[in-house]
Amino acid sequence: MKMSYPVIFTETEKAILVEIPDFFILTEGKDIGNAVDMARDAIYTAIASKIIHNELIPTPRKIDEITIENRTFYNEGNSNISMIDVDVKRRACYESYTRKNS
Repeated sequence: MKMSYPVIFTETEKAILVEIPDFFILTEGKDIGNAVDMARDAIYTAIASKIIHNELIPTPRKIDEITIENRTFYNEGNSNISMIDVDVKRRACYESYTRKNS
């Protein structure tokens, strides 16, 4: 099952700062491609953790339900919201989580 989560990317002089509101996750990348990879990896890891702990996976909010103002990196640079898709399969997420943490 594929899901798309809204992600806020904020470009600074040194990095692309990433906020994933539906999971309360902050990360960063050295460029936009790396930031997208980091966002997707963080979402997969969060989903895998929720599966392992029998917690609900948050339903993605719509892009128009997210505002940039008053977000964590609002004053750090130019921010944009984009949707990041993930293939939410129990086995794939679990394997992704265990491979990275073994």
